[in-house]
Amino acid sequence: MRFLGFLRRESYEAKCSHCRVELQIERSEIQTGRYVCPECGHENGIPETILIEFKRNRAEEQRKLKEAEDREKERKQRRLAKQQALEREEKERRRIRQEEMERLRQLDQEAASGSSRAIARASPKGSLTILGSLLLVGGLCVAAYFFFVYDTTVSTQSTYIPGYGALGGGRVHNIGLQQDRQLGCIGGLIAAAVGAVMLIVESKIHSSSDT
Repeated sequence: MRFLGFLRRESYEAKCSHCRVELQIERSEIQTGRYVCPECGHENGIPETILIEFKRNRAEEQRKLKEAEDREKERKQRRLAKQQALEREEKERRRIRQEEMERLRQLDQEAASGSSRAIARASPKGSLTILGSLLLVGGLCVAAYFFFVYDTTVSTQSTYIPGYGALGGGRVHNIGLQQDRQLGCIGGLIAAAVGAVMLIVESKIHSSSDT
């Protein structure tokens, strides 16, 4: 506010060289180099002292404007650096999620291939039932854990902005953790579905062998 008050200063005190009346010279008159006395109509030149003060004030004005521009540039750089850091964190979270999805896919493929080999070998009675039951119960437990227990919130830091107060803070939902919970639920349900299929196949094998 002090800087804005400085910018609004547009007049200087002077005396008419003809009638000696005290006057207020406006900034626009100083820039033209002449001013007219409203009392006697005499045209006066700008005193040297006023010109020196005017030039000094303009230099101070330019300095303050430059400082304001530098501060704004610094704030923009800080915001850009913060945005880049957030983008790097999000990229790392996406990489971790992709690795987790790939690991779950491999586990599902291994489970499916293992169940197929067990059926092809005509395993002893009850082996598919045990494995299918484990997959069914385990998959449902995993899905229930990710759906009811898994926490998707993270704590955030508050930022203090002069003139506005503290912004942010508390706990917010994290998109990456929400996707992790979704993947966990899907993986658990897939495992439970594989276990259910194994139980159905086992029951059909036993019923056909009994007949």
